[in-house]
Amino acid sequence: MTKRIACLLIAAALIFTFAACEASDEPLPGEIELDLTEEQQAPAKQEEFFLPWDSGDSLNPVKATGSINHALMPLLYEGLFCVGNDLMPKGALCSDYSTEDGKVYYFTVSDSARFSDGSAVTADDVIYSLRAHMNSGSVYGRALSNIKSLKKQSDGRVRIELKSADSGILYRLDAPVIKSGDTSDTPVGSGEYLYVERDDGSYLVPSQYTGHVNTFGEIGLFPASRADALLYGLSSGGISMLETDRISPETEFRGSFYTMQRDTLCMHYLGMNQRSGVLADARVRAAISAACDRKAVANTAYGGFAVPTDLPMHPIYQGVSVGYEGENTEQARTLLETAGLADVNADGYYEYEGSPLTLYIITNIESEGKCAAANAVAASLSAAGLHTVAQAIPMAELKSRLAVGNFDMYLAESMLYPDMDASVLIAPAGELNFGAYNDSIQAQSLSSLIQQVKNADPSDRDGALDTYLLAFRQDTPFIPLCFERSAVLFKGDAPAGFDPGVGGVFTNIQNWAK
Repeated sequence: MTKRIACLLIAAALIFTFAACEASDEPLPGEIELDLTEEQQAPAKQEEFFLPWDSGDSLNPVKATGSINHALMPLLYEGLFCVGNDLMPKGALCSDYSTEDGKVYYFTVSDSARFSDGSAVTADDVIYSLRAHMNSGSVYGRALSNIKSLKKQSDGRVRIELKSADSGILYRLDAPVIKSGDTSDTPVGSGEYLYVERDDGSYLVPSQYTGHVNTFGEIGLFPASRADALLYGLSSGGISMLETDRISPETEFRGSFYTMQRDTLCMHYLGMNQRSGVLADARVRAAISAACDRKAVANTAYGGFAVPTDLPMHPIYQGVSVGYEGENTEQARTLLETAGLADVNADGYYEYEGSPLTLYIITNIESEGKCAAANAVAASLSAAGLHTVAQAIPMAELKSRLAVGNFDMYLAESMLYPDMDASVLIAPAGELNFGAYNDSIQAQSLSSLIQQVKNADPSDRDGALDTYLLAFRQDTPFIPLCFERSAVLFKGDAPAGFDPGVGGVFTNIQNWAK
């Protein structure tokens, strides 16, 4: 007996990027068939739990290059802090901290923190790890770019001096800590699990030194470094769980799986060329934001795997009072007319400076989700009187046009840090500020308001965030549309207690039950 599985093989874009869709007996163009014999099929009920693992890549968080192994890091290592599902930083290896001025911080490593070999985690280990991330160009190093110096105090605390004040530094201190001097591919960590090799394969087994009982037990590792191996593993039951970029179906898996959603910090947004013309007017940009039907983007274009927002702040965060405002076509028309646009020829569309106006949204033709989202946005803007056309173009052309400013608007995505700092999109020198937004002409620039958030005492941070978000909505340097939700796929049922969120897919894994 054989089972035919149709799959489109394209490299992963996120953690384990394979999107589920309806089953079919016939392959689509570009798909291949995997013939799985009866012996290769996993049993219907599987007692063991397996995750994919790239045996050709390192499990050292400083050295690992692929997304498959990086997804395993939260199981093996801890940082000074972690981010909870409420988007608040929580102490992991750190038991206490203090700051003099928001620029110099002192962190106490918990007395109970132990590596999986039973040795204590020390300030030396923390400093070694942070320096290794900063110097190696690891995926965590960029988040630590504001660190000026690291020093061990005589009392055993870690002293971190920043280049500029930042009350959100706690969000960025989740970089995995390994034992000082350990440059192996499987360094000693303090996470819930440790890596072991046996005659029958490789496993993650619960550490004896976490201070609590792990009821979930060991996790098997399924060797998978290529797309077809991941697909085979999931379909056969060799892999128990995959996290996927559901809203970008470049890679499709055709099968039937139990699916759950997880909130992420991947923000989809509309960028605008503000060098000159109608989009240089903040009132027009605000009108476009008001006209956008974000629910159509999130629920239709992205199939419900997104959360609508008009702010660069995930709605799950409850600390701010400024909330999401939905589509408001009447407000959009008022703003456009205040900016001097008028429907002179009564054709249902506004003219700009007496001439017909058509705006174009460019996006990546290779992403069906983004193409559908761009069409949804174009339809809502046209309904508000701004004649708008979506254009899907190859990725190479998209990058080229963004680099030289040859566009009206573009639809893209950006993964934000948990502190929700959008400077990369706003600052004049921001590497994603393709629209040349220049906030220096404002009475109080958004960049300065972002810095005020960073300068604020933790107790005042939410108030500073409110001020910044209100100013953002008024000036609209770019237009947030939604935050993406990933899909977590299971061949069988999800483990009892499984509760993924922005804090990660393995939240409270020690309390899961098979």
